[in-house]
Amino acid sequence: MPTITAIEFTHAECRVALAETGKGKPALKHLFAFAIPRPEDLAERVEKRAALLRDALKNHKIKPGRVRVLIPKNEVMARMVTLPGTTEAELNSMARFEAERHIPFNPERHIVSHHVLSHLGVQGSQVLLTAVDLPVAKEYLDTCTAAGLTVEQLGVASLSMFNALSAFKDAEIADKVVALVNVGMNSTDFIIASNGILNFTRSSSAGIARLMADLEEAGTPLPGGIQSLNLIDAQEPTRFFRPSAAAAASAPAAPPMDPYDSIYDMPSIQIEGDTIITGSGVEPASKPAPPADPGTAAFNDWLQRLMQEIRRTYEYARREFNCPPISEFYFTGEGTLLRNLAPVVEQALSTTSIAIDPTIAFDVPPRLDPEIALLRPSAAALAGQFMQAGTHTVQVNLLPPEYMEKRANKRQQQSLIVSAVMLVVLLVLLFLWASDAVTRQREGLVLLKDKNRDMKTQVDELESMKSRLQIMEKSFKDSHSALKILDDISGLAMIPETITLTRFEYKKDDEVKIQGHAKTFADINRFRMELEKMGFFSEVKQDEGSGKPRVLQRRTEPIFEFFMTAKFAKGNARNQRTSDRSSTRDETSAPTDENPVNEGAEAAAPTEPTVVDEGGDLETTAGDAADTPEPPAENPAEETTNGAQ
Repeated sequence: MPTITAIEFTHAECRVALAETGKGKPALKHLFAFAIPRPEDLAERVEKRAALLRDALKNHKIKPGRVRVLIPKNEVMARMVTLPGTTEAELNSMARFEAERHIPFNPERHIVSHHVLSHLGVQGSQVLLTAVDLPVAKEYLDTCTAAGLTVEQLGVASLSMFNALSAFKDAEIADKVVALVNVGMNSTDFIIASNGILNFTRSSSAGIARLMADLEEAGTPLPGGIQSLNLIDAQEPTRFFRPSAAAAASAPAAPPMDPYDSIYDMPSIQIEGDTIITGSGVEPASKPAPPADPGTAAFNDWLQRLMQEIRRTYEYARREFNCPPISEFYFTGEGTLLRNLAPVVEQALSTTSIAIDPTIAFDVPPRLDPEIALLRPSAAALAGQFMQAGTHTVQVNLLPPEYMEKRANKRQQQSLIVSAVMLVVLLVLLFLWASDAVTRQREGLVLLKDKNRDMKTQVDELESMKSRLQIMEKSFKDSHSALKILDDISGLAMIPETITLTRFEYKKDDEVKIQGHAKTFADINRFRMELEKMGFFSEVKQDEGSGKPRVLQRRTEPIFEFFMTAKFAKGNARNQRTSDRSSTRDETSAPTDENPVNEGAEAAAPTEPTVVDEGGDLETTAGDAADTPEPPAENPAEETTNGAQ
């Protein structure tokens, strides 16, 4: 909720109220007052008042935000006028000109503000003009500035009192003519409203300070100052001043306090020295003999002057503004601390008079009750600063134009600073967000790299398998591949009956070296011829050392070990041999008379060949090729002969 600090300056003290505004009544947080000095030197006066104000705010732990300042009515010119304009632009141009007509001196340096009270149709508008001398306004503003405050509004105390009355007595004054009398410490303010609209306002010096000065001069000062006011009964002041019985008996009868039955029956009154000027002529002011009780006499004199000021105010309003008869009086201010003041005024003026507590406009916490007991009656002007704007609320602002411009520039500068700070914060947040995003991306990249590293082995294995499959696929598709040739050779009928292979070495498009075992030497020759008939090779020959007998382990009969080299056919010769391969293979695979199969002979031990392919070279070795051969027979000649057979 918005928090407003209202500061009211009087001639002798400063009052401060702080409240939170919102729905319902404003919530009062602080209400206090302190005396202020009035030295003749302006700079000294500003410095001392500013120091007191700053210390008071600090002691109450107040950090003002929105500050509104009220100055006394007797330092402001206020006048109701009727202007022919109806639009705001027309009234703005007319207000200054009309106000200068009513300013007695230095009109050019006065600050003028106006408020439209009502629109009168073709007759124009009823406007309240206010003006204050620039040095006066500047003194209050300098005091607040020196105290560290920025003022948003400079108003008038009596107008703020009307706003307070209009707020919490709106229904009661809507169709009446009422007067608000604020009997303050240094002055008494009179505000007259007709049908809820401000009609007239003025200020008088008949305040409580004047009463206290008169009592002190009479030799009966108040022992407790303003705190003793509630001990005085305005109907029976002698009870407080306690005159002696003898003096009371010898005192002459006091003249009637008011010779008129009603204020509306008396002519216009003006007091000049000791002469009262009335509508019927000039007559000397009567001076009754002073009573034996000086205190009571001083109090009655002050009360009589207050009544005269009330009558004078009404007479002027009736004469100048056609003010109808007043139906109700409302009293506020320190004067209402006097007991039964309103009934005395009601009896004297024959008009309903009511004393009101301005703090009823606030929501006051119980903790503040003991602190603000004496300040409650004087809070009317402060209360008006917290009331929500209504239909008849008066709003004027007497801040100097240069101060308002400076404040606007400061506000704009603060706005720019706040915007810059917010921009910096936004940039920092964006940087942090971007940095966090980059960090998260980097972390994600590291995770991906780790996964990639973990999968690289699998990828390599897959690539290796793919390469092997490609080689195998190529080998299967190639009619002259090592696997194809080895498969065809393995399909010969003599394998593994009479021939076993122990090694197969393949060199692509060049040659194949074959090593194995045969039962007889004739089997070796038959195997060589079968290789030639297959169509793969252009030449098949036995290598050196081929055909030698050999005894394997765990065997008794010798076998013949052979080594062969088969050269691949080139070009057309290969194709021709390939085309004849099938028929030739069928013919050579069958047993013949020249090479009968020895069914009774024991077959050579079959061995599983091992294939080695190096860049197109395929080599096959038998699983038992590493077996240690048995020593040769004692008669090698016989073995050679048998092998030849």
